[in-house]
Amino acid sequence: MDSPDLFGMDKEDLQISGTKDNGCKWNFIKRDPASYEQGSEDSSFKPFLSHKLRCLVREYIQNSLDAHDEDLGSTPVKVVFSPGHLLCADYPQLLGVLPERLKACSEYCRSYDNGKDPYKEKLEYLKLHLKGKIGYLKVSDYNTTGMPYNYDRFKSSVFKACVKSICSSLKGSGHAGGSHGVGKTVGFVNSRINAVYYCTKTKDGDLYGEGVIRLCDHDLPDENGEKARYENVAFYDGEKGIHPDKGDGIPEVFRKERLEPGTDAFVLGIELSDKEIITMKREVLRSFFKSFNDNLLTVDMFGEIFNQSNIKEKLQHYFAEEGAFDSIRVRDVEIQFNPRPYFMEALNNQGTDDDHRIFDSDKDFPDKFPILGHALLYMWRSDSIKQANSRDSVVYMRDNNMVIEVKRGRRNKGY
Repeated sequence: MDSPDLFGMDKEDLQISGTKDNGCKWNFIKRDPASYEQGSEDSSFKPFLSHKLRCLVREYIQNSLDAHDEDLGSTPVKVVFSPGHLLCADYPQLLGVLPERLKACSEYCRSYDNGKDPYKEKLEYLKLHLKGKIGYLKVSDYNTTGMPYNYDRFKSSVFKACVKSICSSLKGSGHAGGSHGVGKTVGFVNSRINAVYYCTKTKDGDLYGEGVIRLCDHDLPDENGEKARYENVAFYDGEKGIHPDKGDGIPEVFRKERLEPGTDAFVLGIELSDKEIITMKREVLRSFFKSFNDNLLTVDMFGEIFNQSNIKEKLQHYFAEEGAFDSIRVRDVEIQFNPRPYFMEALNNQGTDDDHRIFDSDKDFPDKFPILGHALLYMWRSDSIKQANSRDSVVYMRDNNMVIEVKRGRRNKGY
């Protein structure tokens, strides 16, 4: 049942004052009548909705691994997940103006017969928090290059690809994973108000910051009081959405802890339960256990450290119920597989006997795989796998050692 005052908003609900926006605001622009309109939510959200926390962990860490500063040699990338809150009254342009926008989006969606309206819930969420605090999740990386920005409109840059465009990808590493530019969507999917703020520091010492919100088209009075239709995407900055803010122009809350190269992504409007935090910790282990093992990555997730020295202990703790074999029978294997045996046996015991072997495509099969290129195969074979009724399985990884696929064999040969 709808809240009785959900759409009967008083102006006083929106009139919160504060100075911490630092001159920034959402720069919604009018929709050209000859352009496509965006109804409901962006269709790129859909693939991430079912497992949105898993996708957030994977996509953000993958982006950080791709941005590793190779000048630091073997120093691992560090990624930190930390919660925080904003006092809404301090940010009238970031948060105080949004209920009016969300209400207009809801009305736009409901103007279509049988149209889905995801904005009613978002509006209700924001109204409940507007006179208090709103949560955010900050994802920070270190030992990375940051995201340079090019002020020339017609030249690409990493910042533009990540923040100011959709389905664009610009990777600065030869081993980068992903290339479609869709993964950035996970931040908006996990935000209850579809908003993310980015702050990045480059190796040259430049500091850039900008917020992005992705809604749907909506109708509101313009500066002359006339009805106007506004586009679905807006940028939060002091540069009219044309360029990101730089240095001290960035609101302090988003820049104060960024002292070295790297990027901070603030997912606005998110409060995580203890169960959800455990889900994220399990996913970082499931997706990146080999990255930890090879000392490519360390993660600080809500104060708990995951690194090369404790990966074995963490896998045993968070996957205790799954046991020593990957025997779970599910359709979406890569989402629920048990990583323990792949680490404990195939990886950790490689080369100890004929049942624990490693094959190198360059050394063992020279010139046999010109398309595949260099690849490693770690293998564990044992009768105990048969006895556990665990079907033959293979985990596939990219160069950055993130799991991308898991395949089950139809037989049980014991590998």
